[in-house]
Amino acid sequence: TPGKQSPSTLIWDSGFLPMKPGWRAQRIAVPSVVVPDRFTWTASFEGVTGLPFNRCGLCYFGPPTVGGSDNWLWRRTNDTSPWSYQVTGWSNGSSAYGSLGVSFWADGPPAPAVFDSTLAESRGFLLAPVVETGDDVVFEGEGRFVSTAQIEYASDLTTPEGDEFARLRIYGRVDNDPFGIPGNVLFDSGFTPIDATIGRHLFSAFPEMLLPDDIIWTVEFSGTTQQPGNSISLAARTDPNPGASVPTFWAKESGVLSPYWFGDPTYDPTTWPSNAEGYNNIVANFSAKFIAEDPATIIEHENPVLSPGVSFTGSGADLFASDDVRWHFRPGVVFSSSLPPIALAMNFTLPTAAASSLRFTIESRATAGTVRQEIQVWNFVQQTWVSLEHLPSIAFGAAPDLLRTLDLGETTAIIGPLKEVKVRVRWRSSGPVFAYPWNVGVDRVYVRYRP
Repeated sequence: TPGKQSPSTLIWDSGFLPMKPGWRAQRIAVPSVVVPDRFTWTASFEGVTGLPFNRCGLCYFGPPTVGGSDNWLWRRTNDTSPWSYQVTGWSNGSSAYGSLGVSFWADGPPAPAVFDSTLAESRGFLLAPVVETGDDVVFEGEGRFVSTAQIEYASDLTTPEGDEFARLRIYGRVDNDPFGIPGNVLFDSGFTPIDATIGRHLFSAFPEMLLPDDIIWTVEFSGTTQQPGNSISLAARTDPNPGASVPTFWAKESGVLSPYWFGDPTYDPTTWPSNAEGYNNIVANFSAKFIAEDPATIIEHENPVLSPGVSFTGSGADLFASDDVRWHFRPGVVFSSSLPPIALAMNFTLPTAAASSLRFTIESRATAGTVRQEIQVWNFVQQTWVSLEHLPSIAFGAAPDLLRTLDLGETTAIIGPLKEVKVRVRWRSSGPVFAYPWNVGVDRVYVRYRP
């Protein structure tokens, strides 16, 4: 074709692969293939009629963030027919869509981020009170042991009261559903205290687990009225880099997660996104970031010291397995009502005197909803206990154990001369209980260590 170099020698062919229904991104493993600086990629489909509900297509996107692409596409009807080109005329209003959605990487996958949409400009997406809302994403790369998940949110609370919480859930996808609806819950952070001061923040959770490449995450906030001056919103952003996301999002209404798309008037036309923001425009997902790392080394506790407090069933040996066999404590003697009557201190000895990250995990419950839990780490530089988290209530009754994973912070200050890390957990009741003495049960504790 004059002025345009049409595809010539075939470099690699994947063969036909099973497809996923709905708005999806398909990961394709490519062997080590050397390509020139400029090449053409193509996709063909088999097994579809082209009629409604039995067809498929590729998606136009804006200019690529890495590399370049001209504003035309190559087409042919079969393997022997000649190539023709089509100039693309799609636009988001300011930039022409010059490429179809695709990512290539050389010398292995990007690391450690496998999905990141926190880098672009955003708009606020106001949430309804206590509604689970989220996005479907596809991770980049081969290693997807996800250690950290971060969701961006914005607060306009003029007077935070300390009862603002967020809960992250990660779902698998139902493969044979047209929209790939949420399937099994793969991870649940439980409700976690968040920074509700005015401005943008990242809510962090730590799945520390192997996840499939195609997931749905949701977040749910509590402690706000969602009225002006007391609301939290999600950041809606442009295309992620790396990773992939499609224009659908999910919201739980009447107890069921349902799919919508950005600009869908059936969701809530009185709030953003407006009808002018559809899937042909730039906003396509909520702002999130997922980090993949090698699995951490589990460090078990040593020499637990209960003081104050009374042990009445179990022992420290029950903290080595998550099996609902717990070490139970009840209040001990204290000299002031301001002091927690139960405190458990534990040592963890590391393989080396340095670490890139340390995270503490505890599973616990109580016999009353008024029992507060505080987690502290010993700072060897300041020679004092530093509070990491103070929860107003933990699991009780028929609820499952509360599972908390916390980053212990700057590692140089919390690793002692004998390569030890010290963690202390304290409990106290903030109100009346139905039966005294109340008690606490701990099922599992450990530290995750990364060199």
